[in-house]
Amino acid sequence: MACATRACADDTLIVLQFGFKTDTNLVGQDFAWLGSCFYLGYLFWQPFAAYFLVRIPVRWHLAGAVVVWGALLGCTAACTNFASLAAVRFLLGCECLD
Repeated sequence: MACATRACADDTLIVLQFGFKTDTNLVGQDFAWLGSCFYLGYLFWQPFAAYFLVRIPVRWHLAGAVVVWGALLGCTAACTNFASLAAVRFLLGCECLD
């Protein structure tokens, strides 16, 4: 539930930024691919997340997830092209399972 809420808020915030497409030079289907990159990362990281959820105490797991999520959202502000945005969105999808 928490991941779904974060994903929805994240997707909503990325759309509401004024001039987002022009500032990052997105053309054609690039913006749609950014949404897909998030879920590709989610799918890729799922087996690893299941392993770590069993091995790492919950308090460390959740604390680390919040810190990494915040750092990755901060990195989104530094992105200036599709490749960097796709990489950050993929990593956000990986982190969402943690």
